[in-house]
Amino acid sequence: MDKNFIEVTVGPHTLHFDVENADINKYLNQQGPNNKIQSAFNMLSTTVVDDDKEAFKSVALIGSEPVGLVVIQIATIVAGEFGGDLEIAIKKPSNSSKASSKTASAK
Repeated sequence: MDKNFIEVTVGPHTLHFDVENADINKYLNQQGPNNKIQSAFNMLSTTVVDDDKEAFKSVALIGSEPVGLVVIQIATIVAGEFGGDLEIAIKKPSNSSKASSKTASAK
């Protein structure tokens, strides 16, 4: 499969998502204080491959309403996998007054 395909197993279903950078950006941009579940559901429902749409709906919906925790968990996995193995670290200079004051206040 292409590197953009992300495979997620949810219960008895294996779901495949064809994700591009624009999908992740739109998902993140749509999130607001009261819109996390719907933005996650939108991203997943537009990126799940056609063959897996019914299986996705069976785990992600109760009636026509998204199951919040399921949708958020799947979206978190898909977004995390899309990011790949990029390692990010924060390194503060030891001679910085900001680093010293943050360190001191964090203790």
